[in-house]
Amino acid sequence: MYMTPKEIREKFPDAVIKSGAWIGSGSVIGRGAVIGRGAVIGVNRKGVTHALVINGIGTTRRMTAHTSDDGLVIVIGCLNDYRGVTIEQARQAIADKYSPDHAYFAALDLAQRWYDQLADSTLITTD
Repeated sequence: MYMTPKEIREKFPDAVIKSGAWIGSGSVIGRGAVIGRGAVIGVNRKGVTHALVINGIGTTRRMTAHTSDDGLVIVIGCLNDYRGVTIEQARQAIADKYSPDHAYFAALDLAQRWYDQLADSTLITTD
């Protein structure tokens, strides 16, 4: 789903969404969300408020970790058709394809620490 900057401002007036972000059909961006340039938000994700983009690894050269009502979601292009999966599902899918020293594993660890830090700072709730 591609939206022009004007369409983004109209649909998400209280959020900051940088150019180059891709937001999947049916996704709901939360009030005050900040979605960085290059982020990929999975299809039908609700309550997205934060996103972390890690560029330069894997086949697609991009991994997005984002918060949602489902918790921490990992989006890698070749993994689950851009819908995103839990970190555990991502770790298993990557383990099936890559060696244990692949950069994806370091990126997943970083994403988990980022998410934990958000939860510790009460920027997100993990009910």
